Amino acid sequence: MQKLHSEILEQADLNPDAVALQLPAESAYITYRQLHTEAIQLCASLESLGFPTGSIIAIYLPKSVKAIVAILATLMADLAYLPLDVDAPDQRNQYLLNQSQASALLSLAGSEPGFLQRKNPVVDSVAGLSLQQIPRHTPKNKWPDDLAYVLYTSGSTGFPKGVMITHSGAWAFVDWAKKTFTLSPNDVLTSIAPLHFDLSVFDIFAGLSAGASVVLLLPEEAKNPMLLSSYMERYGVTTIYATPTLLQLMPRFGKADQYDHRKLRQVLFAGEVFPIPALRALQGTWATAAFYNLYGPTETNVCTWHPIPESGEKERQSPYPIGEACPYARCALLKEDGSVVEQLKGRGELLVAGDSLMAGYLSQPEQTQAVFISHNGHKWYTTGDLVEADENGNLLYRGRRGRMVKRRGYRIELGEIENALHQHEAIEQVACLAKEEDQRVKFIFAYYMSTVGPIPHSEISEFLARRLPDYMLPDRYILLKALPQTSSQKIDYPALKQML
Repeated sequence: MQKLHSEILEQADLNPDAVALQLPAESAYITYRQLHTEAIQLCASLESLGFPTGSIIAIYLPKSVKAIVAILATLMADLAYLPLDVDAPDQRNQYLLNQSQASALLSLAGSEPGFLQRKNPVVDSVAGLSLQQIPRHTPKNKWPDDLAYVLYTSGSTGFPKGVMITHSGAWAFVDWAKKTFTLSPNDVLTSIAPLHFDLSVFDIFAGLSAGASVVLLLPEEAKNPMLLSSYMERYGVTTIYATPTLLQLMPRFGKADQYDHRKLRQVLFAGEVFPIPALRALQGTWATAAFYNLYGPTETNVCTWHPIPESGEKERQSPYPIGEACPYARCALLKEDGSVVEQLKGRGELLVAGDSLMAGYLSQPEQTQAVFISHNGHKWYTTGDLVEADENGNLLYRGRRGRMVKRRGYRIELGEIENALHQHEAIEQVACLAKEEDQRVKFIFAYYMSTVGPIPHSEISEFLARRLPDYMLPDRYILLKALPQTSSQKIDYPALKQML
């Protein structure tokens, strides 16, 4: 079985003096040889504790060289890593630590977190890291021996769910991405996503496995378009992977005309719809780069992809497709009558099967069972995303099933309204919410950002009336200077709900 970290370690022999990681915030870097050496030292400390294979090690570290060392050392010791968000409330991290039944916690030496229930002794301190063992009873649930990492996502029950990804599941995506986007030691990648967000798997594992240099950006750096623009020139960035929310700020606020970005050869985006006007502006800003739309929930990693045409389709207004299945994945449609259709025709909820699928939700067998169905001898993950196949067999994203509401007897998918608003040339971002009274949807609100300031409500309504039936038109349009974002640079819908 291919281990997720194996080819990274090989780079220490192939390109020992090449720069593996760069950290602008500290004006620091580390070579592949140094990365390997530090990981070996920490791995020895982990192995000395005798944890069973696949035990979970929580990593409570800011995005840094030390954090990557901790991840590699954990995998080298045949353990699984759980990245915690250092900016998250202690209560949430305490919950994740307990729910995951983590066996140990890695943090910065001298600044151990205060959310541990008891003061656990520091077992070892290596390369400035503190290793604390967490006494546990024998775990009630067994997870896969080849477990590589656990990423927590929001749960529909209000509690986070730990997505278990195995080495083979992660490698299916990493190996494909490395080859498809022809990553090599000549490449420089920006690592924009936080380590607890699945986009980071491409940055770290595909990048380092290919011998590329990865520029680690702190959250405050990644959210600063002009700073990001300057880093791209300084380090000669060739590949960038981020959410549309972040990328669409670059033409307006990144001042790309002041920097040399000609080495940029590809832009990958995922996580949400990229409005066409904003995407077109970014293509004009980064004319040397090819653009790709990647799709996939954390539970499947990237499972579909679509290259964006370099030119043409100038009249296009609707967002580009999420495309076709990656070679290691299969897609099908779950129809309203409950039938499963593997011939991608028409509309339905997207089902995904294949090698990159998660092993399940950590210690939540009922939740796991609820999101999988069996059909034709395959296990399919129900994404909750509504899609429609176009005449070429490409999948078009039509919104979330979970965001479907009912008003005046009509079923309304809020994502469909957002898709229509994305087509307005002056609207940069949009998020729609429904307000309920007496258990019925009374109002639909559309929050938006604009390139021209406030847009008359009548203008937006007339624009939408040409694209949507009357019963789907929002009741209010609210201009915001910025839509709230989660730590993974997606629109923060819970924060918007507080404004209702």
